[in-house]
Amino acid sequence: MIKSRLRRTISSHAESNIGSTVSGDKKPHKRKTISLATVFVSLIIVSIILSVLISSVIYSAQYHDAINLTAKISSEQIVTQVSSNVGKDVSEIKSRITKIRDKMSEVTTGDSDDYQDVISKYFELMVDAEALITYSDTGTVIYHEASAENGSLTQIDSSENLSFDNKLFSSLDDDEVHISMPHVQNMLKEKYPWVMTFTIPYWLNGVRMYLSLEISLISMLDAIDGVGVGEQGYIFLIDESNKIVYHPKQTMINIGLLNEDLIQFEGVSDNVYLIGDKVTVVKKVKNTSWRVVGVSSAGNLAKEQAFSIMLGIIIMASVGLLISIIAIMLYRRLMHRPMNLLIKAMDEFELDINSYEQQGDISVRELDRLSESFGQLASKIQGLVKQVFDEENELRRTEYKALQSQINPHFLYNTLDSILWMAEKKKTDDVVTMVSALAKLFRISISRGEEFITISEEVEHAKSYLKIQSYRYKDMFTFNLNIDEEVKDLICNKITLQPIIENCLIHGMSPVDVMTIDIDIHIKDDKLCIDVADDGVGMTDKQLISLVSCEQNGNNGIGIANVSNRIKIYFGEEYGVTVQSVQDEGTTVHILLPIKRKGDNIDEDK
Repeated sequence: MIKSRLRRTISSHAESNIGSTVSGDKKPHKRKTISLATVFVSLIIVSIILSVLISSVIYSAQYHDAINLTAKISSEQIVTQVSSNVGKDVSEIKSRITKIRDKMSEVTTGDSDDYQDVISKYFELMVDAEALITYSDTGTVIYHEASAENGSLTQIDSSENLSFDNKLFSSLDDDEVHISMPHVQNMLKEKYPWVMTFTIPYWLNGVRMYLSLEISLISMLDAIDGVGVGEQGYIFLIDESNKIVYHPKQTMINIGLLNEDLIQFEGVSDNVYLIGDKVTVVKKVKNTSWRVVGVSSAGNLAKEQAFSIMLGIIIMASVGLLISIIAIMLYRRLMHRPMNLLIKAMDEFELDINSYEQQGDISVRELDRLSESFGQLASKIQGLVKQVFDEENELRRTEYKALQSQINPHFLYNTLDSILWMAEKKKTDDVVTMVSALAKLFRISISRGEEFITISEEVEHAKSYLKIQSYRYKDMFTFNLNIDEEVKDLICNKITLQPIIENCLIHGMSPVDVMTIDIDIHIKDDKLCIDVADDGVGMTDKQLISLVSCEQNGNNGIGIANVSNRIKIYFGEEYGVTVQSVQDEGTTVHILLPIKRKGDNIDEDK
């Protein structure tokens, strides 16, 4: 509040007083000074150096973008080539197995040896095949041929055969070739090679059979294995269900050292991603449901060229740094140090107006003039602050007296009259209780002139008021207090509860029924909530509007609007008093306050 009044006072005196002081008390400058333009020249030199550095950074960023583009193009070319090679290999194997199927269909003798001859003849020509097998529709091996190192086949149950899937094979079209996931061929006696099984249906004497070509996984993945995308890049194969068909780092994936984010490839056939310096390329393999994925790092591709660029940047930065050091030394001596002294003096002036002292001589002409003008301004403000401070103290004393005068004189008269009556009736204990409650009521009301008291003190003030009123309205009301322990040390505006309780007694009591007043104080949603509810006669809408807009209760008491306005002045519009009332049911008053404790800063400028 002092600051607000000070601003208004300074504003009103600024043009007439301060302006005249600056112009009228100007002192001649006889000492040698330096122009601010000279300082600006030094700053321009620094700006040039900064421009060189910024240009280097921009060039480096553009170079980085070019490297990323090159990495994308290079990775895409490699992955596209691998995809094409894998597609060709798959097409060639599909063509091979289809040709064998057709040759077996041409056998008309029905002799099993003739079928076996066809299988053996073609198998000898395939160096990449581990076995060539024909199955019945139930998975029984009919004809087969295996490489010499693998030995002969062991007839096992079809449910244990990793190369045979009756449910899947039965759904194949006659010319459709199925390619299995990599697996172990567990029918070979000598060893269990990793294979990929190519299977095509064919008909023999009206019975549906299956021809399976077991291709060595090593031979099948020659087009992928060993192909690098940069120093640390790699290529792997996934199917249409985002399952890994082949990965060169499968062991690391199995033990949890590597995790591929396969969700990003959902529904993607051809795409190129660049996240940071990581380049990911996806290409679909022709005539299959597979996709080739290449992962590489653009940073590795930039290593060789980065050295020469960094060397140039270092040279430019060194030259710029040298010039900057010289410029900064000049700036620090001529500008920075005196400006810091002036700023420090201003900060001290802001903390303690009376502590400011005029600065000594400053070499820079403009700063010296600024320091001198500020000194004159500070001197004028010091005088104005003292004037405002004296006025503010007088105003506070006046406001405090006005607050004291709002205490209901009728309430005081009735209380003293009740005490007199009790004294005449020789009710000594009741007199003591009434006088004690009245003393406590006034002591807390005064509370050393402070606007804020603790919840404990406010509750004691309310209890004293209720105790006094219980003698006047004997057996006409009761009250309940529910105060959370955590709120007792919080503070609120003085005389907050008493006007609300007074309102309950004036507007709520019935000559027939005993009214109950419930006072509940708690914390909700990081705010202090005070609820005062009664089960009295309630109010009509018209009465309610009149009550909340009136600054006083009946007989000149402090009104609900007065309480609400005092809260809003100190804490803002979101706080204050709201009232709800239903006729013949009762009235509830809600008071909302911020959580504050003694010693907390309360923004009085609100």
